Amino acid sequence: MKISGKIQKVNVADLRVPTSDTLLGSDPFHKKPNYSAVLTTIETDTGHQGISVAFTAGAGNDWIAYGVEDLAQLVVGMEVDTFIDDPGAFHRLLVDHHQLRWLADGVNRMAIGSIVNAMWDVWAKIVDKPLWKLLVDLPPEKIVQCIDWRYL
Repeated sequence: MKISGKIQKVNVADLRVPTSDTLLGSDPFHKKPNYSAVLTTIETDTGHQGISVAFTAGAGNDWIAYGVEDLAQLVVGMEVDTFIDDPGAFHRLLVDHHQLRWLADGVNRMAIGSIVNAMWDVWAKIVDKPLWKLLVDLPPEKIVQCIDWRYL
């Protein structure tokens, strides 16, 4: 299925909630969390928006926001069909970047996940389905294509 449109813009917001003031959400490991999130919004030239949220406990939220902003350079201008045709290849494009891949897991993967999840949301909105319905309707081969089998 071909769907016209290009990724026009990636917006990033660093959202923070001062939960440490009341210790809301604290536990033995997270003594004074400030529940926070990086809100990623991908805009297409067809007017569709995909939204994703990457949650943190406060510190480091800005690192993930910076990571999303930096990785956005790789996807702005890209056809939405690039993702729809092969979501796994899109994911690998971000994960296997020749200069960023050495950063490994953690911040980098959370930033990548925020972009990839926003792309799934864009696709669901383009076809006017809830994301769960889009996924359920995909053929098994397409689901398998999305999985990175290198480490299994």
